[in-house]
Amino acid sequence: MTAACTVPARDDWSKRTRTSPESDRKRLEANAGARLSDPGRRVVIPDRHAARPSRTHSGVRDERQRATRPAPVSSERSLTVISTSSRRPSSASHSMKRFSNPVTASLRQAERHLEDLQQRVNEVRAEIDRYRGTDRAALVRAIDAQKARIEKLMSEREATQRDRDAVRRQIESVHARMGSWLNPRNWFDAEQWELAGQSTRLRNRCAELDQALAEIDRQIDEARTQSAATARELAWYDAVDIDLLHNRCAALQRDHQSAKREVQRLRRCHAQARETLRPCHQQLRSIDAEIQSLNDEIESAEEFERQLNNAADSYERAMIHQQCEHVFGHGSPRHVMATRRKRLDALQRNRRKLAERFAEEEQRIETLVRMRNLIIDGNNLCYANGDEFVGVAPLQAVLEQLHGDYRVTIVFDAGITHQLRLGNTELRTLFPEDVEVHVVAAGRRADETVLALAADAPDTYVLSNDRFSDFFDKDAVREQRLIRHEIVNGRVLIHALGIDAHYA
Repeated sequence: MTAACTVPARDDWSKRTRTSPESDRKRLEANAGARLSDPGRRVVIPDRHAARPSRTHSGVRDERQRATRPAPVSSERSLTVISTSSRRPSSASHSMKRFSNPVTASLRQAERHLEDLQQRVNEVRAEIDRYRGTDRAALVRAIDAQKARIEKLMSEREATQRDRDAVRRQIESVHARMGSWLNPRNWFDAEQWELAGQSTRLRNRCAELDQALAEIDRQIDEARTQSAATARELAWYDAVDIDLLHNRCAALQRDHQSAKREVQRLRRCHAQARETLRPCHQQLRSIDAEIQSLNDEIESAEEFERQLNNAADSYERAMIHQQCEHVFGHGSPRHVMATRRKRLDALQRNRRKLAERFAEEEQRIETLVRMRNLIIDGNNLCYANGDEFVGVAPLQAVLEQLHGDYRVTIVFDAGITHQLRLGNTELRTLFPEDVEVHVVAAGRRADETVLALAADAPDTYVLSNDRFSDFFDKDAVREQRLIRHEIVNGRVLIHALGIDAHYA
C-alpha cells in the first residue's frame, strides 16, 4: 500500500538547515524501527530528488538534471510510504473456523429423545399407580351415597320452596289489608301498626328462606359435580386394560434403556471426537496463522522490491535496503522472499497432510455415529497374518471393547466347528448372549450371508479384510461400508472403531 506525505516546498528549502544522508538514515530508522513492535505503523522512504534543490551552480547542468528526472507531482517534497498493517488476507486465514464437535448435534437430539421417553415412562407409571390405588367398590359406594344425598337435598329444597311460597302469599294478604301511610288517620290506628309489624316479620322470614334455598342449590351443584367426577373415575377404571398398560410400560422402558445406551455411546463418540479432532484443528489453525504471516511478509518484501526497481539513485536503494533489514533482519528483499516462500511451501505440504488426517478422523467419527449394527466375518478374524489360525480370541477381545454399543452378528463358515472341534451350540457359548452367532450351511460361502445381512441398511457395517471384489454390486461394497482390521503381535487393531485390543 503506497501513499504520499509532504514536506516544505522547494522555495523554502534554502531557508532550512540542509540535512545529511546520515540524518536521513537516522530519521528513517526511527520511523521503520517500530515495525516489529507495532505492525500497523507507517514507515517512510524519502525520495531525495522529488523536490530537493540542485547542488550545481550551472544553469545548463541544472536544466539537464531536471530534464532527465521525472517531473514531480507537486511542488512539495514526495515521500513513498509502505504500510504493513493493511494486507490482503490469504486464503488460509479463513479456511479453519472455531472448532465444532461434529457429534454434538446427534448427541443433543439423542438426549432430547431420552428425556421424552423418560417423561412417557413416568406418565404410564403414574397411570398404573393410579389404577392400583383406586378401589372400584369404594367408587360405587361413593356414587350411591352422592345420589342419595342429592335426593335428600332435592326434598329439602321442595319443602323450603313451599314454605317460601306460603310466606309470600301471607305477605300479599297482609299488604292487601294495610292502608296507605299517606292517610294521617292510619298513623294512629293500632291495627295498621300491627299489620306493618307482621309484614316486616314475614319479609325477614322470606329472606331467610331465600338464603336457605340458595345454600341448598349450592350443595346440590357440589354434590352433582362430585358425583360426575366419581362417575368419570369409575368409567376410566373400567376402561383401563391393566395388562396392556403394563406391556406398554415395559416397551417404553426397553426403548428408554436403548435410548440411554445410545446417549452413552454418542457421549463416548463425542469424547473421542474432542480428543482426536481438536488437537488437529488447533494445529491447522496455528499453521494457517503462520501461512498468513508469511504471505504478509512476502507481500511486504515484494513492495520493497518494487521500491528498489523504482528507486532514482543509489541513495534511495540504500535507504530501502536499510528499511528491509530493519523489518526482516536482512537487507535483500529477494532473499527474504526466497526464504519465506521456502518455509511457506513446507507449511503448505504439512497442512495438506494434516488436513488429510483431519478428514480421515472426521470420517471415522462419522462412521461411529452412523453405525448401529456390525456384521463380523468371523473366520476372517480367526487368522493372524492372513494364514495363522489363532481361534476366536481376537473376536472375544474385540467384543469386550465394543461396550455393547452395537447389535453384533458374527457369521462363520461351516468349517469353523471342525477347526475349533466344537458344535454349533458350544460355539455360541463362547460369546456374550446379546451377540448373534450364525454358522452358514455346508457348501455355502459366508461372504454372501455377510453382505446380505448388510443390504438395505445404511447403519450396518461389515468388519472384514475381504475386499469382496466378486460382489461389487452389493450395497455394503458399493457404499463402502467395509471396516478393515489388523491382527499383529497379539493385538487386534481396528482404526475405524478406535479399537486396540490385546488377546491371549
